[in-house]
Amino acid sequence: MKVINCESIREDMLSEAKQQVHTIKAKYGEQPCLVVIQVGDNPASTTYVNNKIKTCEKVGIRSELFKLPESSSFTDIKKVIKSCNKSEKCHAILLQLPLPKHLKKHEQELIDMIYHKKDVDGLTTLNIGKLWSGQECIEPCTPKGVMRILESADVDLSGLNVCVIGRSNLFGKPMVALLNKANTTVTWCHSKSISVTSDILNSDIIITAIGMPKYWDGQLFDQAVVIDVGINRDENGKLCGDINWDNIPEYVDSIYTPVPKGVGIITTAQLMLNTIKCYNLQK
Repeated sequence: MKVINCESIREDMLSEAKQQVHTIKAKYGEQPCLVVIQVGDNPASTTYVNNKIKTCEKVGIRSELFKLPESSSFTDIKKVIKSCNKSEKCHAILLQLPLPKHLKKHEQELIDMIYHKKDVDGLTTLNIGKLWSGQECIEPCTPKGVMRILESADVDLSGLNVCVIGRSNLFGKPMVALLNKANTTVTWCHSKSISVTSDILNSDIIITAIGMPKYWDGQLFDQAVVIDVGINRDENGKLCGDINWDNIPEYVDSIYTPVPKGVGIITTAQLMLNTIKCYNLQK
Protein backbone atom coordinates (compact mmCIF):
# COMPACT_ATOMS: atom_id res chain seq x y z
CA MET A 1 0.00 0.00 0.00
CA LYS A 2 1.09 3.55 -0.68
CA VAL A 3 0.00 6.59 1.30
CA ILE A 4 -0.55 9.80 -0.68
CA ASN A 5 1.54 12.56 0.87
CA CYS A 6 -1.17 15.18 1.35
CA GLU A 7 1.12 17.33 3.50
CA SER A 8 3.44 17.85 0.53
CA ILE A 9 0.49 18.67 -1.75
CA ARG A 10 -0.80 21.14 0.83
CA GLU A 11 2.56 22.92 1.04
CA ASP A 12 2.61 23.30 -2.75
CA MET A 13 -0.89 24.78 -2.67
CA LEU A 14 -0.03 27.20 0.15
CA SER A 15 3.13 28.26 -1.66
CA GLU A 16 1.02 28.93 -4.75
CA ALA A 17 -1.46 30.97 -2.69
CA LYS A 18 1.31 32.94 -1.00
CA GLN A 19 2.81 33.87 -4.37
CA GLN A 20 -0.56 34.99 -5.70
CA VAL A 21 -1.17 37.16 -2.62
CA HIS A 22 2.28 38.71 -3.10
CA THR A 23 1.38 39.55 -6.70
CA ILE A 24 -1.93 41.12 -5.61
CA LYS A 25 -0.22 43.25 -2.95
CA ALA A 26 2.36 44.44 -5.48
CA LYS A 27 -0.30 45.31 -8.07
CA TYR A 28 -3.14 46.68 -5.94
CA GLY A 29 -1.54 47.45 -2.56
CA GLU A 30 -4.03 45.31 -0.64
CA GLN A 31 -4.65 41.79 0.60
CA PRO A 32 -7.57 39.49 -0.16
CA CYS A 33 -9.85 39.27 2.89
CA LEU A 34 -11.78 36.20 4.07
CA VAL A 35 -14.68 36.75 6.46
CA VAL A 36 -15.82 33.75 8.53
CA ILE A 37 -19.25 33.80 10.17
CA GLN A 38 -19.57 31.33 13.04
CA VAL A 39 -22.81 30.86 14.96
CA GLY A 40 -22.50 29.23 18.38
CA ASP A 41 -19.63 27.39 20.05
CA ASN A 42 -19.56 23.98 18.37
CA PRO A 43 -16.09 22.67 19.42
CA ALA A 44 -15.35 21.06 16.04
CA SER A 45 -16.37 24.23 14.21
CA THR A 46 -14.16 26.33 16.48
CA THR A 47 -11.19 24.07 15.71
CA TYR A 48 -11.84 24.32 11.96
CA VAL A 49 -12.25 28.09 12.09
CA ASN A 50 -9.02 28.55 14.07
CA ASN A 51 -7.15 26.42 11.51
CA LYS A 52 -8.54 28.53 8.67
CA ILE A 53 -7.50 31.78 10.34
CA LYS A 54 -3.99 30.46 11.04
CA THR A 55 -3.64 29.34 7.43
CA CYS A 56 -4.75 32.79 6.23
CA GLU A 57 -1.94 34.32 8.30
CA LYS A 58 0.52 31.85 6.79
CA VAL A 59 -0.17 32.89 3.19
CA GLY A 60 -0.84 36.60 3.79
CA ILE A 61 -4.63 36.64 3.47
CA ARG A 62 -6.44 38.98 5.86
CA SER A 63 -9.19 37.34 7.89
CA GLU A 64 -12.08 38.52 10.04
CA LEU A 65 -14.26 36.41 12.33
CA PHE A 66 -17.86 37.29 13.14
CA LYS A 67 -18.72 35.03 16.07
CA LEU A 68 -22.43 35.15 16.80
CA PRO A 69 -24.16 33.61 19.86
CA GLU A 70 -25.92 30.25 19.65
CA SER A 71 -29.28 31.98 20.08
CA SER A 72 -28.81 34.19 16.99
CA SER A 73 -31.85 34.48 14.76
CA PHE A 74 -32.17 34.15 11.00
CA THR A 75 -32.39 37.96 10.81
CA ASP A 76 -29.20 38.41 12.87
CA ILE A 77 -27.17 36.29 10.44
CA LYS A 78 -28.86 37.86 7.42
CA LYS A 79 -27.72 41.32 8.58
CA VAL A 80 -24.09 40.17 8.88
CA ILE A 81 -24.13 38.54 5.43
CA LYS A 82 -25.67 41.62 3.79
CA SER A 83 -23.10 43.87 5.47
CA CYS A 84 -20.25 41.67 4.19
CA ASN A 85 -21.77 41.59 0.70
CA LYS A 86 -21.68 45.40 0.59
CA SER A 87 -18.20 45.82 2.08
CA GLU A 88 -15.45 46.42 -0.48
CA LYS A 89 -12.92 45.28 2.13
CA CYS A 90 -14.48 41.80 2.27
CA HIS A 91 -13.69 39.60 -0.72
CA ALA A 92 -14.80 36.14 0.43
CA ILE A 93 -17.50 34.99 2.85
CA LEU A 94 -17.67 31.64 4.62
CA LEU A 95 -20.71 30.67 6.70
CA GLN A 96 -19.36 27.98 9.02
CA LEU A 97 -21.51 24.84 9.06
CA PRO A 98 -23.31 23.20 10.74
CA LEU A 99 -25.59 25.92 12.06
CA PRO A 100 -27.46 25.47 15.37
CA LYS A 101 -30.55 23.24 15.17
CA HIS A 102 -33.08 26.08 15.15
CA LEU A 103 -31.43 27.50 12.01
CA LYS A 104 -30.96 24.22 10.13
CA LYS A 105 -34.03 24.72 7.94
CA HIS A 106 -32.68 28.11 6.85
CA GLU A 107 -29.19 26.86 5.96
CA GLN A 108 -29.42 27.01 2.16
CA GLU A 109 -31.45 30.21 2.27
CA LEU A 110 -28.68 31.91 4.24
CA ILE A 111 -25.97 30.52 1.97
CA ASP A 112 -27.86 31.84 -1.06
CA MET A 113 -27.77 35.34 0.44
CA ILE A 114 -24.00 35.40 -0.04
CA TYR A 115 -22.98 37.31 -3.19
CA HIS A 116 -21.93 34.56 -5.61
CA LYS A 117 -18.52 36.13 -6.29
CA LYS A 118 -17.83 36.11 -2.53
CA ASP A 119 -19.15 32.57 -2.03
CA VAL A 120 -15.78 31.06 -1.13
CA ASP A 121 -17.28 27.62 -0.40
CA GLY A 122 -19.02 27.50 -3.79
CA LEU A 123 -22.29 26.41 -2.16
CA THR A 124 -24.79 28.99 -3.39
CA THR A 125 -27.44 27.64 -5.72
CA LEU A 126 -26.03 29.89 -8.44
CA ASN A 127 -22.48 28.54 -8.16
CA ILE A 128 -23.67 24.93 -7.95
CA GLY A 129 -25.82 25.49 -11.03
CA LYS A 130 -22.87 26.99 -12.89
CA LEU A 131 -20.72 24.01 -11.86
CA TRP A 132 -23.21 21.46 -13.23
CA SER A 133 -23.67 23.41 -16.46
CA GLY A 134 -19.91 23.66 -17.03
CA GLN A 135 -19.64 27.43 -16.55
CA GLU A 136 -16.83 29.29 -14.78
CA CYS A 137 -17.59 29.39 -11.04
CA ILE A 138 -16.18 29.02 -7.56
CA GLU A 139 -15.94 25.29 -6.93
CA PRO A 140 -16.51 23.80 -3.44
CA CYS A 141 -13.26 23.45 -1.51
CA THR A 142 -13.27 19.76 -0.55
CA PRO A 143 -14.23 18.32 -3.97
CA LYS A 144 -11.81 20.72 -5.67
CA GLY A 145 -9.14 19.64 -3.19
CA VAL A 146 -9.79 15.99 -4.04
CA MET A 147 -9.25 16.78 -7.71
CA ARG A 148 -5.93 18.39 -6.75
CA ILE A 149 -4.92 15.22 -4.89
CA LEU A 150 -5.72 13.05 -7.91
CA GLU A 151 -3.76 15.38 -10.20
CA SER A 152 -0.78 15.30 -7.81
CA ALA A 153 -0.90 11.51 -7.75
CA ASP A 154 -0.35 11.54 -11.55
CA VAL A 155 -3.69 9.88 -12.17
CA ASP A 156 -4.96 10.30 -15.75
CA LEU A 157 -8.67 10.54 -14.98
CA SER A 158 -10.11 10.47 -18.50
CA GLY A 159 -12.14 7.30 -19.02
CA LEU A 160 -11.53 5.85 -15.55
CA ASN A 161 -14.32 4.30 -13.47
CA VAL A 162 -14.85 6.30 -10.26
CA CYS A 163 -17.12 5.30 -7.39
CA VAL A 164 -18.35 8.19 -5.22
CA ILE A 165 -20.00 7.10 -1.97
CA GLY A 166 -22.14 9.87 -0.49
CA ARG A 167 -24.55 12.39 -2.01
CA SER A 168 -24.47 15.42 0.28
CA ASN A 169 -24.81 18.96 -1.07
CA LEU A 170 -21.51 19.82 0.61
CA PHE A 171 -19.45 17.11 -1.06
CA GLY A 172 -21.04 14.25 -3.00
CA LYS A 173 -23.01 16.26 -5.55
CA PRO A 174 -20.26 18.75 -6.49
CA MET A 175 -17.69 15.92 -6.48
CA VAL A 176 -19.68 14.07 -9.15
CA ALA A 177 -19.97 17.27 -11.20
CA LEU A 178 -16.18 17.82 -11.14
CA LEU A 179 -15.51 14.19 -12.08
CA ASN A 180 -17.94 14.44 -14.99
CA LYS A 181 -16.06 17.52 -16.14
CA ALA A 182 -12.86 15.44 -16.05
CA ASN A 183 -14.40 12.82 -18.39
CA THR A 184 -14.58 9.99 -15.87
CA THR A 185 -17.33 7.39 -15.69
CA VAL A 186 -18.96 7.95 -12.31
CA THR A 187 -20.91 5.44 -10.24
CA TRP A 188 -22.73 7.32 -7.50
CA CYS A 189 -23.56 5.31 -4.37
CA HIS A 190 -25.45 6.25 -1.21
CA SER A 191 -27.34 4.74 1.74
CA LYS A 192 -30.05 3.26 -0.52
CA SER A 193 -27.66 1.66 -3.03
CA ILE A 194 -27.84 -2.15 -3.12
CA SER A 195 -24.62 -3.03 -4.96
CA VAL A 196 -21.99 -0.83 -3.32
CA THR A 197 -19.46 -3.62 -2.79
CA SER A 198 -19.50 -4.69 -6.44
CA ASP A 199 -19.34 -1.03 -7.52
CA ILE A 200 -16.23 -0.59 -5.37
CA LEU A 201 -14.60 -3.72 -6.80
CA ASN A 202 -15.23 -2.51 -10.38
CA SER A 203 -13.79 0.98 -9.86
CA ASP A 204 -10.34 2.41 -10.48
CA ILE A 205 -10.87 5.21 -7.95
CA ILE A 206 -13.07 5.18 -4.84
CA ILE A 207 -14.05 8.34 -2.97
CA THR A 208 -15.89 7.73 0.30
CA ALA A 209 -17.63 10.45 2.30
CA ILE A 210 -20.16 8.69 4.54
CA GLY A 211 -18.86 9.90 7.91
CA MET A 212 -18.88 6.47 9.58
CA PRO A 213 -15.68 5.47 11.44
CA LYS A 214 -13.82 2.54 9.87
CA TYR A 215 -16.97 1.38 8.08
CA TRP A 216 -15.24 -0.15 5.06
CA ASP A 217 -12.70 -2.99 5.23
CA GLY A 218 -9.49 -1.86 3.52
CA GLN A 219 -9.21 -5.23 1.74
CA LEU A 220 -12.07 -4.14 -0.54
CA PHE A 221 -9.85 -1.55 -2.18
CA ASP A 222 -7.10 -3.72 -3.64
CA GLN A 223 -5.36 -2.07 -6.65
CA ALA A 224 -7.41 1.12 -6.42
CA VAL A 225 -6.79 4.78 -5.65
CA VAL A 226 -8.76 5.56 -2.51
CA ILE A 227 -9.74 9.02 -1.26
CA ASP A 228 -11.10 8.93 2.29
CA VAL A 229 -13.05 12.12 2.98
CA GLY A 230 -14.45 10.89 6.31
CA ILE A 231 -13.26 12.63 9.47
CA ASN A 232 -14.57 10.60 12.41
CA ARG A 233 -13.72 9.48 15.93
CA ASP A 234 -13.22 5.78 16.67
CA GLU A 235 -14.16 3.95 19.89
CA ASN A 236 -11.05 5.38 21.55
CA GLY A 237 -11.75 8.95 20.50
CA LYS A 238 -8.98 8.87 17.91
CA LEU A 239 -9.41 10.56 14.51
CA CYS A 240 -10.07 8.09 11.71
CA GLY A 241 -11.62 7.90 8.27
CA ASP A 242 -14.41 5.82 6.74
CA ILE A 243 -11.96 3.01 5.94
CA ASN A 244 -10.34 0.55 8.34
CA TRP A 245 -6.74 -0.01 7.23
CA ASP A 246 -5.82 -2.00 10.36
CA ASN A 247 -4.34 -5.48 9.85
CA ILE A 248 -4.49 -5.34 6.04
CA PRO A 249 -2.68 -8.24 4.27
CA GLU A 250 0.51 -7.40 2.38
CA TYR A 251 -1.02 -8.31 -0.98
CA VAL A 252 -3.45 -5.38 -0.85
CA ASP A 253 -2.07 -2.85 -3.34
CA SER A 254 -3.86 0.46 -2.80
CA ILE A 255 -2.92 4.12 -3.02
CA TYR A 256 -4.84 6.04 -0.38
CA THR A 257 -5.18 9.27 1.60
CA PRO A 258 -4.63 9.08 5.36
CA VAL A 259 -6.84 10.40 8.16
CA PRO A 260 -5.78 12.69 9.76
CA LYS A 261 -3.43 14.77 7.56
CA GLY A 262 -5.33 13.89 4.43
CA VAL A 263 -8.26 15.51 2.63
CA GLY A 264 -8.92 17.85 5.58
CA ILE A 265 -5.66 19.77 5.28
CA ILE A 266 -6.07 19.96 1.49
CA THR A 267 -9.53 21.52 1.95
CA THR A 268 -8.07 24.33 4.07
CA ALA A 269 -5.38 25.00 1.47
CA GLN A 270 -8.00 25.08 -1.29
CA LEU A 271 -9.96 27.61 0.77
CA MET A 272 -7.00 29.97 0.44
CA LEU A 273 -6.93 29.54 -3.34
CA ASN A 274 -10.71 30.02 -3.49
CA THR A 275 -10.39 33.25 -1.48
CA ILE A 276 -7.93 34.55 -4.05
CA LYS A 277 -10.25 33.49 -6.86
CA CYS A 278 -13.10 35.43 -5.21
CA TYR A 279 -10.85 38.49 -5.05
CA ASN A 280 -9.85 38.18 -8.71
CA LEU A 281 -13.47 37.72 -9.84
CA GLN A 282 -14.38 41.00 -8.16
CA LYS A 283 -11.42 42.80 -9.69
